[in-house]
Amino acid sequence: MPLSALVTPAETKALSVTGDNDMSPATGAKVPVTPADVIDDVIGDVTPVTAALAGAVEALRGQLEIANGRAERAELRIEELQRRIDGLHSDLADMISGSEAAALRTQADERRTWHLLRRLRWALRGE
Repeated sequence: MPLSALVTPAETKALSVTGDNDMSPATGAKVPVTPADVIDDVIGDVTPVTAALAGAVEALRGQLEIANGRAERAELRIEELQRRIDGLHSDLADMISGSEAAALRTQADERRTWHLLRRLRWALRGE
């Protein structure tokens, strides 16, 4: 973070590191701040955020497991329904084939009757 974000331009001149003024620009402390102090401060700020993010990630993982379980059950149900639909299609095809066969048998019976009637007419004419 730039020094200008922490202090105003007038304070920046007053906090010159070349003078006798050893104030920390970040804290205003008279004791100089070392990089280790800054790192410790940042780690102190980041640690709770990291822990909160880790908790949120774990919660999301749990929700994802639940959603995946539901998706798997839905896929199994879809497969079961597809098998039922396939069975119904097969049954319907059998029914259609059966009714077509019955219609063909009826037509064949009618034609046999016609053929019989023709033979009878022929026999009657021949007399």
